[in-house]
Amino acid sequence: TMAAIELPPADPWQALKVLRQKESEIGGRFHIVAFDEVQFFPAASPFYLVVDELLSRGYDVIAAGLPLDFKREPFGSTLLLFGFCTGVQDCVWLNPLCSQCGKSALIPQRIINGKPAPYDSPQVHVGGKETYEPRCYECHELPGRPAPPF
Repeated sequence: TMAAIELPPADPWQALKVLRQKESEIGGRFHIVAFDEVQFFPAASPFYLVVDELLSRGYDVIAAGLPLDFKREPFGSTLLLFGFCTGVQDCVWLNPLCSQCGKSALIPQRIINGKPAPYDSPQVHVGGKETYEPRCYECHELPGRPAPPF
């Protein structure tokens, strides 16, 4: 049985409540709990603790999310989850190909009105007309990014 729910990023503990309710409804236990878009759980949220609790209860946890934002900075809770990986089989990187040159692309390029978004744009921009495309380091553009201090 599969059930999909949307969790509020501000309260990831809802996952445990919903899981308990769904298991009660089916009269059985799920073995795998999957999360998508984990970058939208802020790094300061208790999402990491929720995953820890699920693992301690014997669930397998699958989490998918972007590790970096369009500024090349850590995005939400994604990178925090690597502490739970015990071996190379526990972590799988799925990288798209750069939309410009075809190399492996690690960075989402935010495009607003046909141009790369400037560095001072907010990390999350809801409801805009922006689009995203995968880019490698060589093709990624970030107008206004501060130069390194050296």
